[in-house]
Amino acid sequence: MIFDRIENLKSYRGLMPNIDRFIDYAAGCDLATLEPGEYTVCDGVSFTIKTYEPRTPEVAKCETHRDYIDLQYLIEGYERMYVGCPAQLTVRQEYDPKTDKQLYFPSSEMSTLHMGPGDFALLFPQDAHHPAIIDGKITRNKKAVVKIHI
Repeated sequence: MIFDRIENLKSYRGLMPNIDRFIDYAAGCDLATLEPGEYTVCDGVSFTIKTYEPRTPEVAKCETHRDYIDLQYLIEGYERMYVGCPAQLTVRQEYDPKTDKQLYFPSSEMSTLHMGPGDFALLFPQDAHHPAIIDGKITRNKKAVVKIHI
């Protein structure tokens, strides 16, 4: 997992070709100005712009992916995201290849990220993540969730 600021995204060039493709796209586009919806960068890289209110931990889902890396970029608002090792979690729902998700019950053993405007998390298959959790007070959030095929 990588947790950083969006202005530092270009420093991760070279990790994977599809990550580079998103870095190039983001350099030429102000993601903050995009309306909610689904966008395609290229084959293997797409993203969704979402607006929402963060949820309680009981409502939000803890998940992993096998075929895609998630890049979650918080454009507006505040939230907590819990991250951890899937081997330390209890499976809630077995892996579904159609959605590329396996769900887990979150654990108090997970680490906490406090995300604010401009923060992003790059989440690999070994990173269970439990995003969109209320962090202090409810805010109206805008986030880009990028799916990067491995």
